[in-house]
Amino acid sequence: MLYRADSILNQKVEATDGVVGRIKDLYFDDSSWTLRYLVVDTGGWLTGRDVLIGSESLVAFDEARGAMVTRLSQMQIENSPAAEQGQPLSRMSEIQLSQYYGWSPYWMAPTGLFPWSKTYSFPRDASAPNGGPASSQFEKEFEEQSHGEPNLRSFVDLKNYGLHASDGDIGQVEDLLLEPESWRITHLIADTRLWWPGGLVVIDRALIQKVDWPERQIVVGMTRDQVKNSPAYDKHHAVDEKYQIQLSDYYRGVNADRDRSHPAHPCADAHPQF
Repeated sequence: MLYRADSILNQKVEATDGVVGRIKDLYFDDSSWTLRYLVVDTGGWLTGRDVLIGSESLVAFDEARGAMVTRLSQMQIENSPAAEQGQPLSRMSEIQLSQYYGWSPYWMAPTGLFPWSKTYSFPRDASAPNGGPASSQFEKEFEEQSHGEPNLRSFVDLKNYGLHASDGDIGQVEDLLLEPESWRITHLIADTRLWWPGGLVVIDRALIQKVDWPERQIVVGMTRDQVKNSPAYDKHHAVDEKYQIQLSDYYRGVNADRDRSHPAHPCADAHPQF
């Protein structure tokens, strides 16, 4: 089952001992296109304060109840480092959250996945070293990465980005699909009604060729006809296994057509992994 990002917005967040607020945004990193944090409006519980909950702490999204279930207690969340109101999340704030909760510093791995899972796990292993992998190389890399800035993007901000095929505009971003086991973004949902009455279509995220963040534009490696011919999508129906197979089969064909039209040079670099 894949979930629409928009269906997660405004849903309640449950700690182990009660509700803590509602989801107002989703932050994902633009290297691996993986959900990293929920931005939670705590309402009257922690008046005037938003909190960030990392995807490592999520147990499941209960769509029927409209609830995101977490492993955290209300006290853990209440005592967590405060989110920077109205400011982009800094790397130092991420480090503080990582150290407070014991979350993996995902930014340390080029794939966005932390390779030392036995040390960094959640709930944290009480017998594990507090300082992470004990190596001077790790400490050096951690220090270097700590001075960088995170490549985090807001789902709310991403909505309405322009979408362009190889032969013209195809509309704008309407939504995203997420796979809940890893919380990776698997597909974009495009609103094509400005040029084609077909409505909403689902585009495999691996076909993204370029994102111009300042200009709010995304280019995909498809033609308009390929967009039109993609499996019909109805946002009122669940993205179940049957529909996922249809998407997978269709986009394998699109990729095969693209590879035949533009064969890779034998010395060319591999396609980037989003």
